[in-house]
Amino acid sequence: MLAQVDVELVSALMDGAFDAGGWRDFVDRIRLRTDANHAAFVFRRAGALWKDLRSVTSGPAGTLEEGARYLREYYPTPPAFIEDMEEGRPYNLHEWLASFDPTGGNPCRDILGRAGHTAFREILVREPSGMIGVLNISRTKGDFAREQERLLEEIVPLMRRALGGFAALERERFRHSVTARGAAGARLGWLGLGENGAILDSDPFGKELLSNADGLGRNAVGNLTVYEPGLRRQVYEALAHLAKHGDSPAISFQVERNPSLDMVLVSAGASAPSDGPKIIAYLRRDAWEGFNGYEEASRRFGLAPREAKLALALCAGMTLGEAAARLGLSVETARNYSKAIYAKTQTRGQTDLVRLLMGSSLPFRP
Repeated sequence: MLAQVDVELVSALMDGAFDAGGWRDFVDRIRLRTDANHAAFVFRRAGALWKDLRSVTSGPAGTLEEGARYLREYYPTPPAFIEDMEEGRPYNLHEWLASFDPTGGNPCRDILGRAGHTAFREILVREPSGMIGVLNISRTKGDFAREQERLLEEIVPLMRRALGGFAALERERFRHSVTARGAAGARLGWLGLGENGAILDSDPFGKELLSNADGLGRNAVGNLTVYEPGLRRQVYEALAHLAKHGDSPAISFQVERNPSLDMVLVSAGASAPSDGPKIIAYLRRDAWEGFNGYEEASRRFGLAPREAKLALALCAGMTLGEAAARLGLSVETARNYSKAIYAKTQTRGQTDLVRLLMGSSLPFRP
């Protein structure tokens, strides 16, 4: 058994999910154990984009990094054939290159050739929550022996377990970050949603708000539903838009009046776990009368009155142009105000600003 043969290798693999350096020690050990010149462990959720791919490499940089850049330019998303690979089977260089282009015309062959790599093995593992991992090794002299292939095969179950630990940790970190953003606002709760409105997660107050709401609910299949037909259509369109365009501004809705129930939808962001929510729905039951939200924003974040009003308008889902018209500002003036807002709140843009203000006790409407 592998665990008996190389305890340090197994330990590096299992500890990698929790170490700040990721799986670097594990990849270094794999390279040395297989006499490879280069090794890489690449992991991502199924169907993810290149920007969501994470990788740890071991060995000299150079031509292989050129190959990675080429792949990103040639394929808008990671090649689908990778997800179709048979789990636990080592693919050799010929099989791997043929998967890119059966005619042999793909420049990946030339890139590997320039790097002097004559032998290659790649093996895939699937984690039940949707994370996939690919481990590959390559060398410049001779082929890999069957013993070295067997090492890759034997480590697959442990890789699956390690990825499972990483996915669980990712989910817990994400829940903590979302809950922390809402903790300061006693009337704020959140729901974690899939792109089709499936309710995947929530905090206790978000769950309570949903169960007591007149305008919102959970349907028989566990999806968020809005009872007013016109508003329901708008909410579903917003969910689909945010799932497709993660950097879009927040989108807000007033679901109920007197007392109001407001909902702001925002992309979950890159920190969301692979099997977790894609969109966060922040809910607030606002029964405050005569509360000047912009004055509170000014006090908390050091914003000038008009900056505070603009910040709340952006938080309500308005574009910069819409907010400028609402507040009687020119677009250029509003743009200058927005730069001051981001600097004072130390946020990087509208979506980041929304996440910050959602953690305050400010109402959604300016």
